[in-house]
Amino acid sequence: MKVQTLYACAAIAFSALASSEPALAVCKNVTVGATGVEKVDIEAATASAGDSLAAKIAVAYGKTWTMGSHRNGSFHCDKVLAGRNPGWICSAKTTVICAQSND
Repeated sequence: MKVQTLYACAAIAFSALASSEPALAVCKNVTVGATGVEKVDIEAATASAGDSLAAKIAVAYGKTWTMGSHRNGSFHCDKVLAGRNPGWICSAKTTVICAQSND
């Protein structure tokens, strides 16, 4: 898979997984990262990393907090070559988390 395709897949997955910021949002500049589980295809691996990141944010900051804008996040994926059926494992990172304001 070409690097450009990998970046495009990651960008699409992150923007699909990251909830858009509400009109009245409170955001914090914190860095949170998580690694997903190994999957056969890269799309599933990026989804797994995004799910892991969302769960980690919810545990650490509460269920109302989510990933910030996709501009503040990134994915890193590696091809796992060991084993009979090599797959992908990805990690996701965000530098901003947001929650809807109660104003």
